[in-house]
Amino acid sequence: MQFTIQIAMVDKSGHRHTEKLFTIEKQSDAPNDIGLSLSESKLLLNAIQQSVIQKQAAEYLDEHRTCPCCQRNRRIKGKQTIQYRTLFGIIPVEGFRVYRCACEKHSTHTVSLLNHWCDTHTHPELRYIETRWASLMSYGLTANLLKDILPVGERCNAATVRNHLCQTAKRQEAELDGLPDFLPGDPREWEKLPKPGKPMAVGIDGGYVRNRDDRKHHFEVIAGKSFATNVPTKRFGFVQCLENHPRRKLIAQLSS
Repeated sequence: MQFTIQIAMVDKSGHRHTEKLFTIEKQSDAPNDIGLSLSESKLLLNAIQQSVIQKQAAEYLDEHRTCPCCQRNRRIKGKQTIQYRTLFGIIPVEGFRVYRCACEKHSTHTVSLLNHWCDTHTHPELRYIETRWASLMSYGLTANLLKDILPVGERCNAATVRNHLCQTAKRQEAELDGLPDFLPGDPREWEKLPKPGKPMAVGIDGGYVRNRDDRKHHFEVIAGKSFATNVPTKRFGFVQCLENHPRRKLIAQLSS
């Protein structure tokens, strides 16, 4: 039997657009051909993702080509194509640069609308999964597992996962600026706070890790985990000697 996968989109004006994604053949008497295979599901996810993103990009470009000041269409300087990385594949997205209008007071003469739409060229959920999995296993295993079950693309590797994790960590570090590095409130009032429900357990441990850049030296890592009734489990870790604000990071982790 033959299955045709289609996607239907209704635009803002109410017009319905239908697009054929792909066709698959299935046999009813083959045990190995029951339902979608892993490869077919990857193709389906990638095709849907590509169709949705490209239509979203086209609508965004159409809406933002006009000057935000005078609402006239800005002249197109040239076309461009970006590769947008997602959990469901690397999606090519076509767009263009436009000349800024004379009424726009800006230091640059042109602007890339696609870069305004998705400045990092990587979907936040892809970075989230990479960061979460890389905190539980090696970068290489994270990349291999992602490629096994999702159409992330063959270019996903340990270096890519590590770079994305480091970028996420730097962004989170920047978000700590301005936060206090001490517990708020009066210590005399802390004793009046309600006690957490039992059972409660807190474990803290530490160890020394070899410095990646200076292989002759090690640094100390302190990590912990807490369990309590009706309270989500929390984990924390920090490096006392290398962190710029270790106490600030620890308080932010425990307060989240």
